[in-house]
Amino acid sequence: MIRLALVGCGPWAQDYACVASRLMGAVVAVAVDSDARRAAWAARLLNAAPLVVGSPECLASHAAEFDAIILHVPLADHSQYIHGAAAAGKHVLAAPPLTLSVSDACSLHQCSQQAGVRLMVASADRFLPSLTTLKSSLDKGQLGQLGLMRLHRWETVGPDQRDSATDASHGESAACLARDITLCHWLFGQMPTQVLAHGRGGPGAALPFHYLQLHLGFAAGGMAMLDYTRDLPRGSGYFSLSVIGSSGAAYADDQHNHQLMFTGGRATSVPTEQGLLGQLGRLQEFVRAIEQQRDPAGGSGEACQVMTIIEVAQQSIASGTVCQRREGDGVYVPT
Repeated sequence: MIRLALVGCGPWAQDYACVASRLMGAVVAVAVDSDARRAAWAARLLNAAPLVVGSPECLASHAAEFDAIILHVPLADHSQYIHGAAAAGKHVLAAPPLTLSVSDACSLHQCSQQAGVRLMVASADRFLPSLTTLKSSLDKGQLGQLGLMRLHRWETVGPDQRDSATDASHGESAACLARDITLCHWLFGQMPTQVLAHGRGGPGAALPFHYLQLHLGFAAGGMAMLDYTRDLPRGSGYFSLSVIGSSGAAYADDQHNHQLMFTGGRATSVPTEQGLLGQLGRLQEFVRAIEQQRDPAGGSGEACQVMTIIEVAQQSIASGTVCQRREGDGVYVPT
């Protein structure tokens, strides 16, 4: 049985508690946080042991209590925790982006490879039944060759985040697209040949670019168009993904199927949701990769490629031009 440590105990601990009983081959054994109350709260939810530590060095002194880490710390702290985990022989599951630079991402990838540990960088979206079904259709050739992918993600940001200075660089703004670039890379299975990005926003905003649009060109004429905003009013967000292949098309979104209900008076609808199946799939893939001693789906090598696209998108925003991938060395240059 693999013992997992949840490092960073925010609201997401409730999600892990909901799926923990359905996870095969692993248990969340330790809840780790620098705040004793958060650690105790999460430990109660997860039926785990609370551990109050505030640094990778302190965590390393408790390494005998767990085998792998689910990492939920600020992005700026990813590097030191992952390096510390690798040195202690611990596997790590993190959300994208891995870091804010290609060089740092490659360093973490190499460090994990040399230590023989699994470093998985993936969001729950990739494991949603709707998206895994779409991917399966592509892999089986049922849609033909992928020609167009269109993705929208519109989110709301609370006042506490709008006042935050943590997103005060172009790199961090572009990193908001990491999970969606990851989906694009997963579906196309290759690096783009062209990158064009546009951002809207400016000084004084929580994000220098609170709206981002990304166009990716692929070999054989494939194209992906992604747009992301954090400017929606308070409330639920919106996500949709559609693909068009040479012989078929598919669509997925987060609005779920609504079943009409007629019980007298005005008709109502009941949503059929995917719930936490994506989170469960993400955790299960991490555990299976450890058990089978293989690279996980969404491994750190892929995370380095995604970070490359993010950096090139940042260059495109700054230059206002398309960045073309050169044959031979794979370097992207403005055109």
